[in-house]
Amino acid sequence: MSRSASSDLGMSVGTFKGDRQTFMYFGGQVDKSNVGRFRKCLFQAIGQGCDEIVIDLAHVEFITSAGLAALIEAARLQRATAGSLLLRSLRPQPQHLLDLTGLANLFEPFPATSTA
Repeated sequence: MSRSASSDLGMSVGTFKGDRQTFMYFGGQVDKSNVGRFRKCLFQAIGQGCDEIVIDLAHVEFITSAGLAALIEAARLQRATAGSLLLRSLRPQPQHLLDLTGLANLFEPFPATSTA
């Protein structure tokens, strides 16, 4: 298992990679100042060929439509490779954005009893 973490542009990122699963966590805000980095992190994880990517958003206070678009692109790309992208621990604002746009069903929830 490999681990990495970094923080800049108002967003922190951490990754734990196993053989078939990658667990990513983000913190702060996902907005126009850092959405490029957010997208790059997501696509790098997909490019590594993991069957399952779990994205923990417990510490993401705010996400813009650009961040949502990055999640949608990542989910579609991961599905195209027969993988799954799961969201974990959504805070109220990101959950509301998914519900409001009708996209909540696009993402699989990560079961609360499972561990990465």
